[in-house]
Amino acid sequence: ELTQVKRICKKINALMELSSKYEFSDFKTMNLEGKETYSMNVVFFSGNQKLVTNFTFIKNEKTFLLIGMN
Repeated sequence: ELTQVKRICKKINALMELSSKYEFSDFKTMNLEGKETYSMNVVFFSGNQKLVTNFTFIKNEKTFLLIGMN
């Protein structure tokens, strides 16, 4: 699990460093394996390029937890 967390953190950091700005889009609530999950696309802009990345979350009693990104 720690390896996965480190990998995701590195990906997010790289996206932030390469991008001049970002926008949130397409927030959805879904059911994944019997659990309510939340999906949000973030569009990262670098020059004329756009990179759309999907983040998936679950909610616990206090906050949202990132469970994956594509």
